[in-house]
Amino acid sequence: MKKILPLVLLFFSILVDSSAQINVIKGQIIDEDNNPVSYANIGIANTQIGTASNEQGYFELIISQVPDSSELQVSAISHKTFTVKLSDISNPEELIINLEYHYVQMKEVEVNARDENAKNIVRKALNARSVNYTNKKYQLKGFYRELIRNDKEYVTLTEAAFTVDDKGYHKRDEKRFRLDALRKSDDLREMDSLDIHYDTLVRHNDLMSMFNRDYIDAKGSQWSFFIFPYFNESMVENFDFLLDSMAYYDNHLVYCISFFYNHKTVELNSVKKVMEYSQMFIRTDDYALIEMTRSSAPKEVTKTDKDVKGNVSYTVDGRNYGKLSIKYKQYHGKWYPHLITSHSSMTGGDRQKASRIAYEQMRASGSTELDFTNTEYNGRKLDPDKNNYYKYRQLLITQVFDHRDKYQKIRRSELMQENKNVRNYHMPYNPRFWKDFNKTLMNSYLKAAQRQLQKNIPLEEQFKKNGQ
Repeated sequence: MKKILPLVLLFFSILVDSSAQINVIKGQIIDEDNNPVSYANIGIANTQIGTASNEQGYFELIISQVPDSSELQVSAISHKTFTVKLSDISNPEELIINLEYHYVQMKEVEVNARDENAKNIVRKALNARSVNYTNKKYQLKGFYRELIRNDKEYVTLTEAAFTVDDKGYHKRDEKRFRLDALRKSDDLREMDSLDIHYDTLVRHNDLMSMFNRDYIDAKGSQWSFFIFPYFNESMVENFDFLLDSMAYYDNHLVYCISFFYNHKTVELNSVKKVMEYSQMFIRTDDYALIEMTRSSAPKEVTKTDKDVKGNVSYTVDGRNYGKLSIKYKQYHGKWYPHLITSHSSMTGGDRQKASRIAYEQMRASGSTELDFTNTEYNGRKLDPDKNNYYKYRQLLITQVFDHRDKYQKIRRSELMQENKNVRNYHMPYNPRFWKDFNKTLMNSYLKAAQRQLQKNIPLEEQFKKNGQ
């Protein structure tokens, strides 16, 4: 009995230690002024496991299979990288991480910016692509969220887990996509025949198209335009660049460069009115492009017919018609997409329908101006400022596997279709999978979507029903 007792105690101590292991870390990232740090890079050091904070700085990271000796690492532009051992975290579900500012010394700017201009920096970054981004096969696993709203009312929510195989950056070979899990709300849109027409006319897979926003991975494209600024020689030739400032990221000095499309027949100032804000961040030591942000002003499209006045504008909240943010993360010395966030208007809605009808009326009457006063459809007065759809999409890469890692390739029978949207797939809803899956948390304004979408039926019930 004396020999058995120590073994029982040892077994009991193992159970206690395993139950004490951290399975999830929740909290908020704030700066020295207690402001939230949006889209901070959060992960376990030297692993593929990671997530990102939302716009209010909140995050949740599932680490059930990570040893306590590992380190949690948090990094963001212009802040010092924060590192802490998991074993030193006393309150893992209410963790507040305060990121210190990392100020740039003027002497460092003088040394690093000497004899450099913005275009030369961008060209060096372009020449360093083959060094900074892999040309060998790799696999990504990630999370995708899509929300659609009609003006201020959210009408659909779709979330998916996916896998991507790629033979390498800059290669013409297409990526291969597999849908691993899916959950979706009911569709609360009140669609008339024209809405259905637009919805079926523009059929594409939004998850797959998000990777087209990874402008570094030009896939052999030889051109670059202000709508699609692929990172290639055409971009260097057709854009103007301005070195705005210097910053730090993960203890590396970074160039902050704004850029504008400079078509030979377009004045730069007029283009700036269209492209409100475009900026890229390039490390000074290896010229790795690690982040790109773009935001566009309202798009005023005048009909090309001679002497026709008017516009068919597509705006988001009356201000932007497009907003895009791309962040990259390093793994085994190479950079991969980490977080892509997109806000945009959608095809259809009263603005587009009213514009179409007004244009047809203008042509029939011989007028040269668009008149929206008599635009009706199915007996309803169309209001260009209401009943328009907008889309919020976010794509987070949670794991990266390069050519040295073992991973199971996507089979042909598992491939997603390019012309079939994620929402049109049907998969069983698995609550356990989603509980243990890393994803970005809802922002405060997206929580409003949760409230609106489940006014009548709880979202969990909608997920189960739509997953049957």
